[in-house]
Amino acid sequence: MLTSASSDLPLTLVHIAHALHESGFPDVVLPACLDCQATVPQLRNVVDGGRVCDTCLRLRQRVACSACGALVRPGPAVRADGLCRPCRSAARPVETCAGCGRQATITHRQADGTGLCQRCHRAPAGSCSRCGAVGRVYQRGDDPLCRACYTAPHLACARCGRVRPVHARSDDGPVCSSCHQRPLRKCGHCGAIARWHTRPTNGQPGYCNACHRRPVQPCASCGQQRPVSRHKAADGAFTCDTCRARPATCTFCGRHRLINVRWPIGAACSGCYQRIRRAPQPCPRCHQHRILIGLDHIGRRLCAGCADLDYDYTCRRCGASGSFPVDRTCYRCLAQARIHTLIAVEGEDVTARQALAEALLAAGTGEAVWRWLRPDGPTAALVTAIVDANMPLTHDLLDALPQQQALHRLRAVLVQHGVLPARAEQLERIEPWLEQQLTTLNAAHAHLVRTWARWTLHRRARQRLARRPFTGGAAHYQRACLTAAIRLLTWIDGYHLTLADLTQADVDRWRVEHPHEYSYLAKEFLRWARRRHLVGDVTITPRQRDHNPDALTEDEHWHHLRRALTDTTLPLDVRTASSLNLLYGMTLARISRLHTAEVLREAAAGDTHTYLLLGKHRLRLAPAVASLLHAQITAAARHPNAANAGPRWIFPGGLPGTHVAALHRKLARHQMPRAAHGRATALINLAAQLPPPLLVDLLGINIDTANQWARHASPDWGIYLTTRPAPTPTPGQKPRQARRADR
Repeated sequence: MLTSASSDLPLTLVHIAHALHESGFPDVVLPACLDCQATVPQLRNVVDGGRVCDTCLRLRQRVACSACGALVRPGPAVRADGLCRPCRSAARPVETCAGCGRQATITHRQADGTGLCQRCHRAPAGSCSRCGAVGRVYQRGDDPLCRACYTAPHLACARCGRVRPVHARSDDGPVCSSCHQRPLRKCGHCGAIARWHTRPTNGQPGYCNACHRRPVQPCASCGQQRPVSRHKAADGAFTCDTCRARPATCTFCGRHRLINVRWPIGAACSGCYQRIRRAPQPCPRCHQHRILIGLDHIGRRLCAGCADLDYDYTCRRCGASGSFPVDRTCYRCLAQARIHTLIAVEGEDVTARQALAEALLAAGTGEAVWRWLRPDGPTAALVTAIVDANMPLTHDLLDALPQQQALHRLRAVLVQHGVLPARAEQLERIEPWLEQQLTTLNAAHAHLVRTWARWTLHRRARQRLARRPFTGGAAHYQRACLTAAIRLLTWIDGYHLTLADLTQADVDRWRVEHPHEYSYLAKEFLRWARRRHLVGDVTITPRQRDHNPDALTEDEHWHHLRRALTDTTLPLDVRTASSLNLLYGMTLARISRLHTAEVLREAAAGDTHTYLLLGKHRLRLAPAVASLLHAQITAAARHPNAANAGPRWIFPGGLPGTHVAALHRKLARHQMPRAAHGRATALINLAAQLPPPLLVDLLGINIDTANQWARHASPDWGIYLTTRPAPTPTPGQKPRQARRADR
């Protein structure tokens, strides 16, 4: 490894090779960069085939400007609009700045109407320490400089060619801070080969970062002579490590914790610091959404700019305030850069890719999108596969990709923002799932199951879409039927039988060997095969149904209903769904599909009533249930997966634009009764008080269903009289017939 000049080796061996070469070992060959063949000690960037230096890595990461075609670095140089900085600046209107006199973009208007550029607006007024000119000055170290003296040391970098501040002088010429790499030296204390933190001065050797000796002076907190360093939580004062790690009382949460920063509004711990940074508010002075950390003379909270504080919590790209994880850049700008890296908006299909980029960016908050599209995540791989396919974005293209939860979420986002048309997603997912399940069957049996599913199950489901939606429960039933048929055919193959040779005894034996409850659903496949004369007269015995529904007792019913209406510790969606189920007998499938257009508010006789549309019927809700429903609508509007406009789901689901799919699990988790038991209890109580026609108008159910619940609520007492046993006579009492004969 040390003699091959290859850079495909760990970074530690690169450092060892340089140390041995400097110590005089002639056989050691320094590893070289794959692109420029430079033998620099810092080859920390791993690519396919070896390592590259920082400059070559930046050259590899360059993207083309959508206007001029120049290759520039991504990130701050190119934004989501695809323009480089010169092209973006050329597209903006410019004026003469009143501060520096140059033609620039105006960011601030003064009282007299003149404009200032961004640099002049932020720069304070003062006297230049070099030429003595009075005006706006810029700080370089401890010296205030005017604009002319401040920009004087800006030269063309000898490595990247950009005109930037000179960071160091090399053999090639001046270099900027990005291109400069501090050489590896020997630490004067520990002897390690590392970068110097301090240079040799006054006879003292150079020290690495680990051995750097901090100044010893009185601590600003405890006053003792200790090694100190600046700490932002102490307003930049020099504090020791002991005081820095000493907990204090947080002003905002009141807990005794380590203080992360001390603002004029109080000391904030790490949790409160992040919470305040993530919640910008309108500043009462500048009326912009900023982080309010300062105070005015009357105690109002102000932003850092209005309070003249040395804090800058604005994004350096878009100027928005918030929490910045990388390089003072907000999550939204990071998400835009990540989307731009995944989707190069160029070529012929620019409009489609731009729509895809806008849909991805609008999928949630900036932080959520940034984490959702992480480079090593499944969604980024799916977006890359879509772009590399170089085909129109359709549902068929997504169906050809691996079916996983990340794909379902990506499809829901594209449908919600109009990139893809809406479809019966639960039904369309079954066919790709079925193709994966049929890999275990032989070709003949797989063709039978595929034909049955496509021309019977799916065709029947598509015909019903005009009348009712295809729910998750219906999809679960179809998958169960297909799974039962696949298991039956697999069992037939195991016994070397054919479907035509199947007898009733074989079917009964399979039911005994497979007592799973889904095995009963194989009757659907056998019924279809018998009609097409593919199998003999075989069937699966129907299960006996219990016509007596499991209902709650009166005490249980009122106990759970009281919990749903008054217990504030329960989640709001659990309380709302349980109230509708226990009071009006609505199924969870119907409750989960409620949207805001089905809730009406009307004023009558000086009072406001809430109505719920159930098909063609209107149900007037009780005031307690109506208040819960309106609170749930307000909470659903803040849900990240809620629709941007139009009717919204009252119970939004985990995927964008969908309703909740597993509400029964959440009810069971909070000890609420099963929805079937609550529905039975509510309908029995209503049917005992109302006639069936009125029950149909009230709940929108079928008249046959209403008659069945009415018969169950009011049984035929004649049957009870005929089955009642005759009373047993007491000792010495004659039977009833003898007493009648005596009379």
